[in-house]
Amino acid sequence: MHDAGHNSFSDNKNLNTVLSYSLNLLGGNIYFWKLKHNIAHHTYTNIDGEDHDIEVKFMRIHHDQKLRKHHRYQRFYFPLLYGISYLAWIFYQDYEKYFRGRMGHKTEQFHFPVKERIIFGVSKLIHFSLFCHPSDHFRRVAAHTYRFADFWYCVWYESGHRIPAGPCGGRNRIQNH
Repeated sequence: MHDAGHNSFSDNKNLNTVLSYSLNLLGGNIYFWKLKHNIAHHTYTNIDGEDHDIEVKFMRIHHDQKLRKHHRYQRFYFPLLYGISYLAWIFYQDYEKYFRGRMGHKTEQFHFPVKERIIFGVSKLIHFSLFCHPSDHFRRVAAHTYRFADFWYCVWYESGHRIPAGPCGGRNRIQNH
């Protein structure tokens, strides 16, 4: 899904589109993911105050973020927070973006096309209706899928965001280039 969301999984644009929309079947929303990841994250990768991926409540991800007393324990509660991050994403954050029309506290409002609003509504309805199925098979499969996704997200996130500063060092290193 990640590579398809970047249109880099295949040379076939249609295949990338179909695979990227598979995120919607898992409860997420590819339109919001592309805005947040491709634009907000890759434009300001690991820059405090700009990159939404390092704005995590109760966590100090970047060395320029204010150090608070509870951060000394984050190595213990980090796995717990990221253990529920996928659920927070699909059950809360997507709706927050939908109704606020923006991501994070600094982002300008974005245009949300009617087509994407319909896809959002239909895919969320399908995803959540599966939880109402009389058999609890889907709920068990979903629970394992969410745990698996959260585990790998935690591993990926740590490897991509907990890296030392490059040779330029300092705040907003991109300005030094």
